[in-house]
Amino acid sequence: MVDSARSTLGRLWTALVAALVVCAPVVAAGPAAAQGEATQAQGETRAQGEVAQGEAAAEAERLFHEGTRLLEEGRYESARVVFERALTLEPRASTAINLASALQALGRSWDAHLLLNRLEAGELGELDARFDEALAALRRAVSEGLARLELRVAAPRSVEVFIDDERAGELVTGSVLGRVLAPGTHTIRVEADGHRASVERVTLEPGQTLSRSISLEPRIAPEPAPHPPLVDGAEPLPEPASEPSGGVDVGLVVGLSVAAVVVLAAVGVLVGVVVADGSSCDAVIGCVEF
Repeated sequence: MVDSARSTLGRLWTALVAALVVCAPVVAAGPAAAQGEATQAQGETRAQGEVAQGEAAAEAERLFHEGTRLLEEGRYESARVVFERALTLEPRASTAINLASALQALGRSWDAHLLLNRLEAGELGELDARFDEALAALRRAVSEGLARLELRVAAPRSVEVFIDDERAGELVTGSVLGRVLAPGTHTIRVEADGHRASVERVTLEPGQTLSRSISLEPRIAPEPAPHPPLVDGAEPLPEPASEPSGGVDVGLVVGLSVAAVVVLAAVGVLVGVVVADGSSCDAVIGCVEF
């Protein structure tokens, strides 16, 4: 009896310990479970992104093959549209090269030139050695449809150059400023401190190289009006008054004539004075004795 009870108690104790052991991880698993759920959500999001990226890559590859087929068939405009869609989904060097080929075939050499610049700058996928030959051949073909402008400066020593209102750079004597441009009309503006700016419009043809030598004229300040020389310590002489228009002033002439008559009459009186009182005439200027 005692043994049976002891055995039962042992089994209960064993079950209780087992329950505690089992329940302990459950109680402590609350934060871990939440963290696990967050990690799982992140994993699902990453997986969805990878799936979307994979789908985009697969679509880009499909469009690449479609565009290549159109390019071989000579359907250049359709090929251009397809290659642009493929390049938007996944930047890839092979797609960019084929797109540049389609643009070149359409006569859009300048657009092909800009696209190849982006490709060589690393913006459109990895460019490895297997593309070197195709890229070099494409560059030669594209350059035949472009124009080149070469500028030199004779005076002054340094100038600022603007092409189509965009700064092209600083040009100094003895150097050459070269730019590849699209065929057509372009405006060249050259500026320098203390000099008059130069503006010229040039028209470039495909494959043409145009050279220009620039010489700016100095900006001369106007010279001040000359002044008469001054004697040391003397004040400047006033400007002479201008004579009145319309001839001689008649009133002035009449006045002077009357004054002359009065003076002459006074002199005559003085000359004809007779000293009656027998005094000497020497005391009066101009008189004579009777």
